[in-house]
Amino acid sequence: MRQLIAITILLGLAAQTAYARPQECFSAAIEGGTTDSIPPGCGEPPDPTPTCPVTYPVPTNAAVCMCKTASPNTSPRCNNVPPNVCTALIANALAIGLITADAQAFLVNNGFCPIVIAGVLTDLCPNGCFDGDTQILTGLDRDGGASYTSAAELLPRNPLVTLSDKSGLDAFDLVSRPISRVVYGPEEPGLFAFSLSNGATLRVTSHHPMVLDSGVIVEAAKVERGAAFVGIDGEPVFVKAIAREPAKGDVFNFETHGDGQLGHVMAAEGVLVGDLKLQNELAAEESLIALRR
Repeated sequence: MRQLIAITILLGLAAQTAYARPQECFSAAIEGGTTDSIPPGCGEPPDPTPTCPVTYPVPTNAAVCMCKTASPNTSPRCNNVPPNVCTALIANALAIGLITADAQAFLVNNGFCPIVIAGVLTDLCPNGCFDGDTQILTGLDRDGGASYTSAAELLPRNPLVTLSDKSGLDAFDLVSRPISRVVYGPEEPGLFAFSLSNGATLRVTSHHPMVLDSGVIVEAAKVERGAAFVGIDGEPVFVKAIAREPAKGDVFNFETHGDGQLGHVMAAEGVLVGDLKLQNELAAEESLIALRR
């Protein structure tokens, strides 16, 4: 996990470097109000609003991947691409020379799949997980009253309620955070429908990260009947039954604007679940994530 976080930080620095030019080249021109005094070899002043290339260069590096996936913050998701297949697609794109090693690290860490058609990289798409009718926790008042919004109606400007960076399942604390990304798209396999002891039914795709009351995060497909999730009050919410149901429309997922891992634990249908970032981390680590301290 620490390695993945370190990679993300390094890639961010690399992207900034890729679009930067030495400021000393233009200091004389700025002071004199003319470009005549620009030292030889500096070239033209940098574009204040650099843009991404229209097509993906060969090979595509991490800086291009970052700018291509940074906007818009609402993106069509990959259609029926499980994490292991997405990882294989990334490895294949690297093997045939379409992406660089740092691009591979970025895609794995951020959950984007390369779409290759006739040997050409044409797009990068993210995954997604909630049924459109799923009620997502978007607010708490001082009296503990909860406000929910359906997944299909959530927009990037809406807030989500997540664990605070200083909390844990043993020291429960919820805060409001903005959404940094919304992904959506169709899902062909049946959703996992969890009938919960709080009276709600939570419907998610098979790879969605679910927070158990033990503090461990597992994929939805690995949850068994009788297991307990964590309610928004910190108390256990039990899984009474599990069924498979077809998606009624697009499925959705969200990434919160959180720095630490806890900031990416949100709530749906009254229980804690992971967001898009935790789903990607769960797939990349190929192991369980433990939240309890």
